[in-house]
Amino acid sequence: MTCTETKRLLSLYLDGAVHGRLMGQIGDHLAACDSCSQEYALLCQVQRSVALLRRRKAPPELTLRLQVALSQEAARARRPVWGGLSVRLRNSAQSFMWPATAGVLSAVIFFGLLIAQRCSHRPLHAARA
Repeated sequence: MTCTETKRLLSLYLDGAVHGRLMGQIGDHLAACDSCSQEYALLCQVQRSVALLRRRKAPPELTLRLQVALSQEAARARRPVWGGLSVRLRNSAQSFMWPATAGVLSAVIFFGLLIAQRCSHRPLHAARA
């Protein structure tokens, strides 16, 4: 077995995921090769160091934040491509329609009053002599 093949399988060997003849070949190579055995020793040391680390507790709001993120992503995935655009257009139209309607209504009332005032005056007739 070559060093390249052994180094590629060292992590699996360390985890006990290699069985049978392959396990024996890796063990034989590690016994004969100083470079690979040093790398294996470093991997063992890393594994022991990680095992000594304490587990940190997840923050209490993590579950809620994950649920919100997942529901937002699910909603985004279900929404059709043009769905977001139609909602934005509808919202824009609604915010524009109130002032536009008020402006048109004011103009109609103003011109209606103006025309009513102009029509209500009787023409002046010259006095007869």
